[in-house]
Amino acid sequence: MRSVLYDFKRSFLRLSVLLLLFLFILGGNGISYNVFNNNNINPSAYENLNVAGFSIISTLGTIHVYGIVFNNMGQPVSGATICVHYSGGVMNTTTSSEGLFNISIPYSNSSYAIVKYDGMVRNVSLICGSVVMANESYVGNVSTNAITNVTNGNNNVVLFTNTSEFYDLGSLSNPYPYCPIFIAIMNHNHLVMFTYERLNVSLGFLQANSNEIIINSSGVSGAKVLKEYNFSLKPFTPVYTTIEVPSEANCVGILSNSYVGRTSYSQSPTLYTNIVDGYFSAMGLFLSFFPFVVIYLAYAMFAMPRDTGALEFILARPITKGELYMTRFSANAITAIIASFLINIPPNVAFISIAGVYLSPQFILLASIIPMTLLLTYLSITYMYASLIKSSGIALGLGMGTYIIIQVIPVIGNVSGNYTLIEDYIVPASISQAIYSYLEGATISVNVGLELLSTILWIVVPLVIGYLVFKRKDI
Repeated sequence: MRSVLYDFKRSFLRLSVLLLLFLFILGGNGISYNVFNNNNINPSAYENLNVAGFSIISTLGTIHVYGIVFNNMGQPVSGATICVHYSGGVMNTTTSSEGLFNISIPYSNSSYAIVKYDGMVRNVSLICGSVVMANESYVGNVSTNAITNVTNGNNNVVLFTNTSEFYDLGSLSNPYPYCPIFIAIMNHNHLVMFTYERLNVSLGFLQANSNEIIINSSGVSGAKVLKEYNFSLKPFTPVYTTIEVPSEANCVGILSNSYVGRTSYSQSPTLYTNIVDGYFSAMGLFLSFFPFVVIYLAYAMFAMPRDTGALEFILARPITKGELYMTRFSANAITAIIASFLINIPPNVAFISIAGVYLSPQFILLASIIPMTLLLTYLSITYMYASLIKSSGIALGLGMGTYIIIQVIPVIGNVSGNYTLIEDYIVPASISQAIYSYLEGATISVNVGLELLSTILWIVVPLVIGYLVFKRKDI
């Protein structure tokens, strides 16, 4: 047993192994940079400051600005400084305990406001050139510094907003006849509402299987109503409240005495979705390189020592060939497992510290399974080749050649029309398809049991073959 432990420690605590682990940490940092840079995730997407409101332009040539400032948890921000710029001057005010501000300025086509709080700044245009009637509504936030123009009696109204991407709710469709309300659901269940009219609003969370949804005063058809909330809103009186959103909800409908609309609904904030999408895209880039690293690790730790005769000196100790094989493989497998977690930890630290987005331990665990199963597969395959063939160079070449051939197989499947079948069940680490779908909140459309079985067989079968051959064959 001491000889087994000795060889295990000697195999694991090597400079090449430690350098490999460091390489994976750098890979994790590379993923972080790739996500932020390639997905244009800048401070405006995650800063903890949001502004929304209405500019009411009277026929007397005055703009009455009413707005709210709130954080990413849907709570009011009091004491924020509001600097309203217009042609000819600047006027300042601060938000109340409800995050509310209001100010009146002379009409100007270039009016805008700067919101400042705790070192954070957001700019928002209060009017966009000439005011025209809107042809669509605006609820939540779907773009930065957005403007929507609506009409109300003798006054023209502009809905302005500039928020982070910590919202779950986007824009509502089918407006009628105009949109007198701002609604946002921040961070899963924090509801923010603001209007310039007295409204009775019904907010329903729906489970819809198609786009054929009809919402009117008689009720909802084409979707199952999971949860409904009713509010009596007062003009320029913000509502901040916590709601319970059903996990099955994929659509939100709104019905008021002056507005009807609906939108698709995501269970995760838009920023989280964008980060996760970019995360897996970046991981795919690095995973196209890291199998070569673990193949070389198997070459350096097993194939080459066997070729040079170094393993014979180890077998002089009280250790069997089977124990030697499994000890070396176990040490390298632990290296691959640790490396799989290391590549996922730096991005999570970056997402929390920079953007305030927390990826749960469950996310890290499942995301780590993707590189882990891939690395273990090629480690096992290369060990098998090193057992079958004494030449370390040929074993190394076969390991790398196998990886390249497997990368080509989906391309062949794409030509033959079997791409999905190959990706889902035939290639190594196919369980990653189910993990991707689960973590991205998409419907899992594959047979998870078959994917898991395929993934396990890719690791176990070469390992067992290599073990049996090495155990019986002369070194």
